[in-house]
Amino acid sequence: MARVFATIDHLSGGRAVWNIVTSLNSNEAENVGVEFTDPAGRYDRADEFLEVVTGLWETWDRDALQMDRGTGVFADPTKVRELGFEGQWFRSRGPLTVPRPPQGWPLLLQAGQSGRGMRFAARWADLTFTSPRGRADAQTHYEAQRAAVTAEGRDPDTVAVLPAVMPIVAETREMAQAKEAYFQSLSDPTEQLIFMSEQTNFDFSQLPMDEPVKDEWVDVVTGSQGLMKSFIAGARSLFGPDATLRDLARARTIQSGVRFVGTAVDVADQMEEWFTGGACDGFAIMPTDVPGSFEDFTRLVVPELRRRGLPRTANSAGTLRERMEIAERSSSGA
Repeated sequence: MARVFATIDHLSGGRAVWNIVTSLNSNEAENVGVEFTDPAGRYDRADEFLEVVTGLWETWDRDALQMDRGTGVFADPTKVRELGFEGQWFRSRGPLTVPRPPQGWPLLLQAGQSGRGMRFAARWADLTFTSPRGRADAQTHYEAQRAAVTAEGRDPDTVAVLPAVMPIVAETREMAQAKEAYFQSLSDPTEQLIFMSEQTNFDFSQLPMDEPVKDEWVDVVTGSQGLMKSFIAGARSLFGPDATLRDLARARTIQSGVRFVGTAVDVADQMEEWFTGGACDGFAIMPTDVPGSFEDFTRLVVPELRRRGLPRTANSAGTLRERMEIAERSSSGA
């Protein structure tokens, strides 16, 4: 993994981002011959995995590369060292067989929303991906994530919190609303239950569709407990405290992501309200269709956001870290 991301970072001129996922279901674990563990155990293992990978990136000093054609010296051997890592799950002598990535560490993205996932993100992530149910939920998570980053001894201003939002934009509100209605009509409740089963590592087909939703499901699932909690809260917000599994699937159809619907001004208004209201540092844009959603957003919303001076000035030079003004990382915490 260290070699793959270092290589991608070199080939892309420092534009690599690693979306770190600890896996969601037992099929994934079986596919690579490991035992699927509870969420806390997976994060413990992931902590060690990140220690190895980031340690391997740092087996090369920043100025180790010489690339001197005259002398034939590729790198200064005194600035390349072994890692000598011995852990509970992993070990690696090192050094890495690929030079230090241009970004030092490629940007690290993580989407943990449970308590343990948030602590993992607080320790490792440069970018955190969240799935709030609305602006108030996003504000609560934003404050909690920043507090978790502080507790890890890091500056919360160096970690960007990016909620997932789905802009549905058109030249008129009526056109945007028609787009949303069509998108929603394509959803299948059975497919929603399949999606939730995959995300939570729990087979919902074994339950009657009219089974009342239970808080205990959060503790029963061995996949994403944060998502399970969000699914339940979403169903109850729409259908009341007696919501059933059928309602859970219906809620997923209705609430598949926070949606900003309307004209470019409408969407920009909502994005600005979130951004200036302590709900986020930016957004992860989710599409209803590809490439249409991204084309609509770029053509209609981005110019409006730029008119308001909200996005950073576009700069095509430098690494992604430099463009996003996220400082280079090291295992020493620098």
